[in-house]
Amino acid sequence: MVRFNFFIFFIYINFFLLGNSLKIPNILKDINIEAKNGIRIPNVLVKNKKDIFQISSFFSKTPIILVLVYYKCSMLCERVLLNLSKTLLSINKKNLNYSVLIIGFDYNEKEEDVENMLFRLKIKKDFKIDNKWNFLILNDKISSLSLTESLGFKYKYNKKINEYIHSAGIFILNSDMILTSIIWGLEFNEDEIFNFLNFSKQSFFSNSKYLLLNCFHYEVDKEKYGSHIIFFIKITIFLFIFLFLFLLYKPFNNFKKNRKRV
Repeated sequence: MVRFNFFIFFIYINFFLLGNSLKIPNILKDINIEAKNGIRIPNVLVKNKKDIFQISSFFSKTPIILVLVYYKCSMLCERVLLNLSKTLLSINKKNLNYSVLIIGFDYNEKEEDVENMLFRLKIKKDFKIDNKWNFLILNDKISSLSLTESLGFKYKYNKKINEYIHSAGIFILNSDMILTSIIWGLEFNEDEIFNFLNFSKQSFFSNSKYLLLNCFHYEVDKEKYGSHIIFFIKITIFLFIFLFLFLLYKPFNNFKKNRKRV
């Protein structure tokens, strides 16, 4: 009985520790990318340098990789674009036709913000792009709200650090401006993107990618993004210990019952 009580106490302590890890800052609530596969995005207005276009003018007969970014973001967005460029370099060897639309969701940003991000990225040797890439900015508030809501892209503005907090991922659309796939996260698998581009009329929802994305959260106290992977390590350790003690308790309990019968 004493051992069993200790076992219950141990479980309670672990749940208490995990409960503290589960607390998410208010500013992070609802920051995610909701799966809305199958929707047709609105024909919003975008800026390309000094010119204004309808987004449909960038859609032809090829699938589109669309990435929503904040050009003043020097960490998460740059990491997404850097990793995407590396992956697409390998895909280009397969002679697959596609286009890339990098779209700034903050309509207040200027062309110089785009140029500053490109300058920061080009300093890094791994960042290589071609004429398939287009860097745009949403033209106005209505266009920004319409596109981000249609894609399920949720973000918030943090006045404390004067930056947007948002999730990471890429969207794949077919030539009819219909969202066919979402890939959550910071790193992208070559075969996964290749298959999604090849079969852009098929829909796919990756729960594992969404789970991995949630390992990468914004740390409010440190005012930067950081990994919460320790939380998942705690869960793994807890489940292992729980299973071990359960397997240990069951034969011990059977042994005690057999002794009583004797």
